[in-house]
Amino acid sequence: MKNFFIFLFLAIAVSTFAQQTDQKIIIITTDGFRWQEVFNGMDSAIANNGKFNQGVSAYLFKTYWHDDATERRKKLLPFLWSTIAMNGQILGNRQNENKVNVRNPYWFSYPGYSEIFTGFADTAINSNGYPPNPNKNVLAFLNDQPAYKGKVAVFGAWDAFDRILNEEQNKFPVFSAFDSFGGSNRSAAERLINGMNVQLHKPWGDEECLDVFTNFGVLLYL
Repeated sequence: MKNFFIFLFLAIAVSTFAQQTDQKIIIITTDGFRWQEVFNGMDSAIANNGKFNQGVSAYLFKTYWHDDATERRKKLLPFLWSTIAMNGQILGNRQNENKVNVRNPYWFSYPGYSEIFTGFADTAINSNGYPPNPNKNVLAFLNDQPAYKGKVAVFGAWDAFDRILNEEQNKFPVFSAFDSFGGSNRSAAERLINGMNVQLHKPWGDEECLDVFTNFGVLLYL
């Protein structure tokens, strides 16, 4: 699995007959996010380890530590354990044998994302460098429906999302890595974000941008 964080956004404007308003479905995925932190909060062994704490161990403990794991996870992930936990379900606590595993045998990025969005494990997809995904994904299915046509968009920090979701074939926009946000008539904010994205240091080369730019691209799109 890749060591870096990957953020994926999907927005579908859905007309609801009951409310006569537009709602948005948002899917956010992360790559390399451990279940231990989700359910237990900050890991003291990692926070104390100079290899990982970047010399700010005292700050980490002051900000995120609590002796009780339930309180600790709220300090680390307040939105998840307030809004999402109160209004939905959180699965995958392996301490309680609640395992949410992929079916593919590889357990890394491209095969995993393909499985999420196509609904099955394709063992032929066995590398992060795999060509455009030949399998139909749920986003393409939605984009093919008259009610949702042109209302599907994806924002991902990793350039492989173009291939994973087969942007060229499926004809919905996938803004990945250093793709520019906005159309031909960009706003001042879009021009600023696009400029900073390509001019700042690129820790992972041209394959992945910093998540902050993906995040702001999403907010502008919304």
